[in-house]
Amino acid sequence: MAVIDGRPHAGLDDAAMERLATESGVKKLSRRDLPVALSRAAGTPALGATTVSATMILARLAGIEVFATGGIGGVHRGFEASMDVSADLFELAHTQMIVVCSGPKVILDLPRTREALETMGVTLVGYRTDDMPAFWARHSGLAVDGRGSRDPVASCRDRAPFRRAKPCRQQAADHRQCGARRGDCRLPLRAPSRVASHGRRFLTVIVQPSSYQPDLRDAAGPVPPFLTNSRAEG
Repeated sequence: MAVIDGRPHAGLDDAAMERLATESGVKKLSRRDLPVALSRAAGTPALGATTVSATMILARLAGIEVFATGGIGGVHRGFEASMDVSADLFELAHTQMIVVCSGPKVILDLPRTREALETMGVTLVGYRTDDMPAFWARHSGLAVDGRGSRDPVASCRDRAPFRRAKPCRQQAADHRQCGARRGDCRLPLRAPSRVASHGRRFLTVIVQPSSYQPDLRDAAGPVPPFLTNSRAEG
């Protein structure tokens, strides 16, 4: 998903992906940014890469019911001072979509993120796990709402994607039958053991600076890029 020259794209060819990867000034687009990016107003960036929330919106408009991503956003550490909560959570609660992911990013406040998902009525079905994964980490110590055992990747190769990805697909259907018009189901997948083994060492590098919060005068700036830059400088 992307916005290119003011037009939304569901599916990118090689030329479009090369532009996103090599051109400067690519805008990170969340829900709030889509109207401006699509307006083609003067000064609007020509290229926009979508977050989970914006991807869900464009996917829904394109008739896509299932999409996969990496880690989702959530409640940031230091929330009580910054009020920084990812728009991903609100979109997960409002847009009918089955989202396959590796759980919230480990740099987040995971207990508060899990609590927010519960409060917003977002169903989490763990693939072969009862524990919500946290991106690189296979375990967070926080329970999911249900457990699935069928392989969603294999199911995605079918002509009817996720036909056999139960219980997530069935729960999504039941959710709608109960009258819920928004939100569906999230299917968190744990990182492979070979990745998580290296991830445990890497997590100490990622989490250490996260206790530091940017100056509140710059609180509108997202925390993840700040952490990325701090690691690059280190």
